[in-house]
Amino acid sequence: MEKEIPKNKKVVIVTFAILLVSLIVALHLYTEFLWFESLNLESVFITILYYKVILFVIFFASALVLLSLNHFALQRVSYKLGEPLKLPFWVNILLALVVALLFSNVWLQYVYFTNSVDFNLKDPIFGLDVSFYVFTLPFIQTILFFFFTLLLLAISISVAYYVFTFRWESFDEFKDKLPRIGHVHISLLLAGIFIFIAAYFYLARFDLLTSPHGGCNGCRLYGCKRKTSCDGIDCDIVAFLCRSKCLSWL
Repeated sequence: MEKEIPKNKKVVIVTFAILLVSLIVALHLYTEFLWFESLNLESVFITILYYKVILFVIFFASALVLLSLNHFALQRVSYKLGEPLKLPFWVNILLALVVALLFSNVWLQYVYFTNSVDFNLKDPIFGLDVSFYVFTLPFIQTILFFFFTLLLLAISISVAYYVFTFRWESFDEFKDKLPRIGHVHISLLLAGIFIFIAAYFYLARFDLLTSPHGGCNGCRLYGCKRKTSCDGIDCDIVAFLCRSKCLSWL
């Protein structure tokens, strides 16, 4: 029989991990603050930190809710099957923390998204202002990638549990023994995949109007790869103007 780790030792391990991560984050923030202080830009550091904290809270709460729902669904399935779920809940908290820390670094996209201004120049295909492609679309794509990351984590955890539980069973036996809540759980995960695919292709249509060579009207329409004369705006100029505008917001 496997020897279980005492509960006190688990608490010590989790506490030590939290303190270690907190120390690493604190050292990183202090180093960043010293650099901004040397340039007399402490207010910029505070503003950046403010946006990062906002995004961290939003992403952490969203990730924890979705991973918790997946965890509770697996628990319901485990009760029906009589096979205990050995994944502790704190793993979901840890995964949510890691995901939130990674995605909180897109604070600049969030600033662009919440402070976007129109260029008064519409594209010829969808009739959207160019500011949508510069300020709004990148953040929406990041949000989509965030939920895709959570979906992958949920699917990985669920597949690992089902494979371990039915490791000696055939597929037909798996279908027969899987309780109704298990069918609902798997159906929701599959629905999440199809929703992501639909959202991805919906946003991919806007690639018709984007080009690494500049903001050209119809430059990539229907796969056209030849360079054409552009009456739009150059992306490098737009990037410079956007960064200047962002610094004025900070």
